[in-house]
Order: sequence, then structure tokens, then C-alpha cells
Amino acid sequence: MAKKTTNLCSQILGTTHPFKMHNIISVTHLRQLMNSRPFVLVDSSPGVYRWWFPKKEKDRILGLIGGKAIASQLNLLERKIGNKKYYALYFGESGNLNQRIQDHVKGPFSNSTFRRTLRAILAQGSSACCDSEIVDSCIDTCYWEWDYTSCHKEVEAAELCQKDIAYPLNIEDNQMVPQEWIDNLKRLKEMMK
Repeated sequence: MAKKTTNLCSQILGTTHPFKMHNIISVTHLRQLMNSRPFVLVDSSPGVYRWWFPKKEKDRILGLIGGKAIASQLNLLERKIGNKKYYALYFGESGNLNQRIQDHVKGPFSNSTFRRTLRAILAQGSSACCDSEIVDSCIDTCYWEWDYTSCHKEVEAAELCQKDIAYPLNIEDNQMVPQEWIDNLKRLKEMMK
């Protein structure tokens, strides 16, 4: 996949929402590429990204966080990949996308808020301690979408305050999910410390 840099700062000011990105890959394929060194698909430039979850995982995760009643009120970004529907549950930014995706996919929990959040949520649905294998099996069903921009912090801020899209796994500065939802996420993460 070729790196495609767009003038994302003008998108923020001018306003394409949801934010358009130009690269997407299945996490299973991404993990295979990471295991063959050197990993060069994603370079170490700053940028933004989305995690896309299939319906089954979306329903499981959202049910564990806040129950179906609250989850049904969330307006999620949806897209079709192949013949399946996927839902964007997390939007992030990084000064180094290469390191960020490696931390999210293969890194220790201490290096990734995304992995720690998923671990805390998935532990609610398991009688055993939630380890890396459980988190990995969940994210291996996902797609990761990204684009490069030096305005990564501004893009994330603009995306998380959109009135018509909720990213339910984002905790900080997330204005589109009920406070009860954020409180539940924070409580779950605290329980895993």
C-alpha cells in the first residue's frame, strides 16, 4: 500500500467529517507483516487512525461496557468491507504511527491505552483474567485505517466533537457518548490496575 499524504489540515478547517483516510488493512494481515522484519508498511510519520470492529465484536464490547440500552443510542460510523459491516469504535492520533500500531497490535498493555481499555472490557465477559491472547483474538477480527498528517492532534479533537458520530472506546475528550458510558469505561480500567 503506498503512503498517501493529504492536506488534512485544510480538511479540519474546511470540513470533511467523518475524516477521510486513505489506508486500511486487516489486523490479521498487519500482524503477519509485523512478524516479517523490518516492518515498513506504516512509516513513523505523525497521523490519525480508526479501529473498525465487525458487528459481533461491536455488540459484545458495547454490551459489556454499558448494556444494550445505552449502546443502541450511540450513532456509530459504519462501513462495508467485503461483504461485512464494520463499525468504528476508536479514533486515535500519534506522532509516530509505526510505533503506535505496533504497540496496539503486539505491545505490552503498558504501552497502549487501546489495549488496556479492551483488556478491561473483555475481562467483564470472562471468568479468567483477560490476557494478551484474548485481546489479540478480538482485534484480529478488526481493520485498522490510517492517514498521515502533521495536524494529528487537531484532527482527533475535531473528530471526537462531531455531533453525529460516537467513538465509544475513546475516553478522553469524547463528547458524543453519555457521561455514564465514560464513567463505566474508567471504572473498568481502574479494576484492571
